Amino acid sequence: MLQRTNNRRGFLSFIGQYPGITVCTITNKIIEECKKQLFSNFYITGIYSALSQIHDSSHVLYIGYLDGDMQIGVTGSCMDKESFRVAALREITEELGIFFDNDQLKECSNGSNKGTRSYNTIYSLCIDDCKIMKPIPMDSESKHKGSEHALWSIGQDNKNCKIGVIVYGSPGKLSQLIQMAQPLNSAEQIYYYASVPKKQAMDITYVIKKEMEEKGIKRIKSYTYNN
Repeated sequence: MLQRTNNRRGFLSFIGQYPGITVCTITNKIIEECKKQLFSNFYITGIYSALSQIHDSSHVLYIGYLDGDMQIGVTGSCMDKESFRVAALREITEELGIFFDNDQLKECSNGSNKGTRSYNTIYSLCIDDCKIMKPIPMDSESKHKGSEHALWSIGQDNKNCKIGVIVYGSPGKLSQLIQMAQPLNSAEQIYYYASVPKKQAMDITYVIKKEMEEKGIKRIKSYTYNN
């Protein structure tokens, strides 16, 4: 059962206690069966539908931030003149430090968010049959030329064009992923990765989706943070 609360900066989140969730921090500290979890009040139209299409035994990737809360999958904005698919692959690499092939992304939905001018595309990525590849280290000359930041310095974010990627797979494969993942961009403020069973992910997403759609909840300060 989720209850409204705050993250460490005072922004509205939801706190819950669900079984089967494994967390791995970026310092590779693995936390089995967290006693409670903090979820961002974040939802992009189409995520719940994409979740419903994956295998029931799957685990789903969540990404946790320095503020304490975590949100489902890889998310972000397209840069100017960047396609949704290219943006999705770029965000995966930035947030996970891992490369996947273009043809491994499955488009689940696209469209506009009701009552706004924003557009979004949701993808799913099953990692069970994927080869997980770490980025190739760059030499000092490449870094000197500034290409170290090429993934996230190619333009300005277009906040009206959002992407979301539901990354999922078997419990073993997700466990491997969260232990390998490392953000390439420190500005992402990522602190941990979590492997969440599909059933729990569906329950959590449904509550957040319903709250945001019915009440129009934004990331506002309103509740006392529970430690």
